[in-house]
Amino acid sequence: MRKLSLVMAFALVALAGIAFSTQGTGGIALNHDTKECGYLWGGDEYFNYELPAGWKAYSSHGNGSIVTESGSCRYNYSDLKSCCDQLGYTYVSGNVGKQTFRGPEGLGWWLLNMYGSSGLLIILVLAALATIVLGLLVWNFSRKRKK
Repeated sequence: MRKLSLVMAFALVALAGIAFSTQGTGGIALNHDTKECGYLWGGDEYFNYELPAGWKAYSSHGNGSIVTESGSCRYNYSDLKSCCDQLGYTYVSGNVGKQTFRGPEGLGWWLLNMYGSSGLLIILVLAALATIVLGLLVWNFSRKRKK
């Protein structure tokens, strides 16, 4: 039973690592010609998000402040419009970056390509189910071994 507990604990830590490793870095993008401002997600292991012509990316580098040629603002993902307003730019909703593929071909890529971000949920559910099945197999094997 102790081995089963260790396997399950390891599986939960591994699944948490998978969930958090898929989050990419974000920042803002400015179009100085049109005075537009929007969110830019850097991407993950499957996709990059490249800016269209005329846009330039800026990041807070973890300190919460973004410095641009047009001034600076306090970066807060949940209130990006406020940062754009501080810079005197019009907020554009959504990711202004254009999605490009970079990940390995396989089940994960196919699911993301077919189902978008819900494909990630499918991957995590399949990983959780595989972990449960593996845990049950280990538990069953250890029970038979004791007899």
